[in-house]
Amino acid sequence: MARKAVESYISDVVEKGDSGSDLLNRICAPTLANNALVDIISEGTGGIAVLRIPEDHNVAVFPASGDPRETDLASYSASLVDDMIYVAKKQEIIPVAFLDVVDSRDDEPSDLRVMAEAMVAKANEYGLAILNGENAVLGDRVNTVANLSGTMIGIQSSKNGSLTTNVPSTVETLNRMIGIFDPNGNAVSGNADGVGTKTEIYERGRLFPRAIHDFAAMNYDDTIKLGAIAQALVGTVETRGRIPYKQIVEDTIKLAGEMDCLAVLMQEEMGDRIAGFGPDNYNMSGAAISTINEERLRNLPKPSAGESLIAIRGEPNPRSNGISAKREIATRLYGENWHTTSEGKELMKYMSEPSIVLYPVFKQLLDSGIATSVYHMSGGAFDGKLARPLAKHDLYVQMENIFAPNKWDCLFADEDNASAEQAYKVWQMGNDGFVTAQDPERAHNVIKNFGLQSRTVGQLQEASNGKTGVEFMPHIGVDPVHYSGKD
Repeated sequence: MARKAVESYISDVVEKGDSGSDLLNRICAPTLANNALVDIISEGTGGIAVLRIPEDHNVAVFPASGDPRETDLASYSASLVDDMIYVAKKQEIIPVAFLDVVDSRDDEPSDLRVMAEAMVAKANEYGLAILNGENAVLGDRVNTVANLSGTMIGIQSSKNGSLTTNVPSTVETLNRMIGIFDPNGNAVSGNADGVGTKTEIYERGRLFPRAIHDFAAMNYDDTIKLGAIAQALVGTVETRGRIPYKQIVEDTIKLAGEMDCLAVLMQEEMGDRIAGFGPDNYNMSGAAISTINEERLRNLPKPSAGESLIAIRGEPNPRSNGISAKREIATRLYGENWHTTSEGKELMKYMSEPSIVLYPVFKQLLDSGIATSVYHMSGGAFDGKLARPLAKHDLYVQMENIFAPNKWDCLFADEDNASAEQAYKVWQMGNDGFVTAQDPERAHNVIKNFGLQSRTVGQLQEASNGKTGVEFMPHIGVDPVHYSGKD
């Protein structure tokens, strides 16, 4: 991998953000030059890092965790990479790259820097590329500075490797699963994310396996934005107390199978490093590893002026958006055991509804050429997940008749004294996702076949006088909301 390409990637893509995740990626991005299999694709989305897998090699992926017994932050972060290398050597896997998820208590930049620099030092030692990372702020659900999980991507000869039987497949070894698949000459990419604080809702209702839908939505729905095809859903289930891990594994395998994808999991007993509601707590983070063919790489999904913007929604659900704020409001309204009160029980039905996994409908829309781009409303919602991507292409849309939020989202906004601009920036407010299409009627027909609702809400325009992003009249408040996507 040429150093010049990495430097361009850092300046054009990584340095554009200012969140904790962006800080992690700014520090880790130079490791992309560590491995010759890394390639930077600069067209379409501005820049993505992919792996070019040698012929006659399969891809091996597995989850990993930092040593929960380690209290020093730098040593803890380094232990994640050491764990990956240990497993790779035991299974004769050539380690190539990894992704990481930091679940932090308070998003302190100095702590994130310590962790990132420790991972970078180990990546440099072992010749690994850090493809990307994600920082999630879980507040008091983290009983230490931060917890760290990762996903290793390695390769193994398809002729004499030890994991090549019945590819694609998984094997269980060293207290985790390892997935292996044939990329069939396609580039390999990955994106990392986790469930966030919504796991507390499932702890309250003893509905632990439901988190896999949120985990899948956060990762699959990011994967398909590039038109990539998920090959493995890789996750670490961090636990304290009695968590039905076997049931979580079974349900994840079933859900991943519906997406023609491997499920690759591990359990890490965290002790007092995690906390939550009651004695039994858990967290779930990881990555989706995918392939992208050459045709898609040359024509990455991209919206254009003149196309229709279509809103999509499924059964009312909070996705994994702004759950911390909603938990705080529920507790303030109905008490610590809000889910047991008469009104709280009704709220619980909504809060515990799993995220709609949009990957299947997005995939069909893109594969058929009907959709030109897709967007799911996770963290950042209308600003980060819709306005910013459109603004990157110098586009603007005046939206009308978007789906209305349900009564609970309106209550949350009211009780939090949130303006419409604040609410739609944090929560999806009744809209699970959006797609752009030249022929909206064909898109509506596909979406309907997946049991989802849709409506055309605007037409994309070229930016005029510097005006980009999205503008709309919200269902709360009296003033229009405009996110430029460039703030």
